[in-house]
Amino acid sequence: MSQGSNSEYRIEVDPDEIPPQIKNQFAEMMDGFSKLESCKRFNTTRSNIVFQLDILIRNKAEKAFDQIVELFESNLNLE
Repeated sequence: MSQGSNSEYRIEVDPDEIPPQIKNQFAEMMDGFSKLESCKRFNTTRSNIVFQLDILIRNKAEKAFDQIVELFESNLNLE
């Protein structure tokens, strides 16, 4: 997560870094984030996995980032 020049917060995830077993959960999570009123922009890959999300409100961006981290960490615990 980083802060952009327009006071927006960007979350970027490399699609190649998403473990196959959580791709569907990740896609659903990002779809929900993209519908937030505070979401300014999002980009998707060919497989419709969001990898870039710009959110205008810091606490919303932090919450989204924390949820992404939790999802990735839960996958590590399953391995």
